[in-house]
Amino acid sequence: TQVLFGGEFYSLGGAPRSNLAAVSARTGELLPWGANASNPVYALAYGTNQVFAGGTFTNVNGTDAAGLVALDPTTGASLADFAFTATNDSYNPAIYSLLYTDGKLYLGGQFSSVGGSTARGLAAVNPILAVPLTFAPNVRGGSKGPAALALGGDTLYLGGDFTQVGGVSRYRLAAVNASDGTLLDWNPAPNRDVKSLSL
Repeated sequence: TQVLFGGEFYSLGGAPRSNLAAVSARTGELLPWGANASNPVYALAYGTNQVFAGGTFTNVNGTDAAGLVALDPTTGASLADFAFTATNDSYNPAIYSLLYTDGKLYLGGQFSSVGGSTARGLAAVNPILAVPLTFAPNVRGGSKGPAALALGGDTLYLGGDFTQVGGVSRYRLAAVNASDGTLLDWNPAPNRDVKSLSL
């Protein structure tokens, strides 16, 4: 009954909204749901009674948030149990893609660690507590890393502006084992950035 969306905006229909908002799926009317993000939101994903938002923000609803937050789908309130932490060398972490499936949340972007564990560019976390899972393909290069994710069976496809996965050259498109992040042979090598994927 509602459409949630994120981006880079500060109002909707004359009402204040900071980079996150909801409208009626039937009428397009602005709904009360609203979470306030300090910077743009680039990715959304639905979990079980959760909405995940990723972006370049450092604060959501007045609480520190390192580029990723879990929200109540009814009220927009931040879910305190989802305590995501990340680093990005000397910069703020940025999340550009999200994919939720079977109790696992994949995230792609610019970061060097998640929850105190080394994870560069692509990681997976427990969707309830944000604890990092054993999944670290080590994606490097580019300014955004994986900007799009798609899952087919036990294969996770990633697209973006990266140049390396698992220590091997992979330009902008790659496939990894969805369970452990092992790089697969699939290698189309497009000559420009990949911004979306669909299976």
